[in-house]
Amino acid sequence: MAVKSFVIEGGVKLAYFSGEDQSRRVLVETAESAADATVQGPDTAGGPEPVCLETYIAQQLTFPNQAEFDAVYKRLEELRTQGLRPAADESDITREGMNLRITVEVL
Repeated sequence: MAVKSFVIEGGVKLAYFSGEDQSRRVLVETAESAADATVQGPDTAGGPEPVCLETYIAQQLTFPNQAEFDAVYKRLEELRTQGLRPAADESDITREGMNLRITVEVL
């Protein structure tokens, strides 16, 4: 797989959600998030909606790609025809064998 590099530039917001298993989030406020998730309303005033750091990284790595989506839909259809469904703690799509180096600098 080709190496893809990217820079996260802009503000981040640290958020804590007490009712969730993964309660801590790093939300990245980027220009790209405006195109993907603009929310109109009194709290956002039409500005870009921050995306979670893990979501941003996955988007930059094109995860999941169309082949991965196709594979999961095929798997889900096979399970459905058998009267089964995925386990609650099992991810639908995984990509293994990746190495990342993530550098964070607080400015």
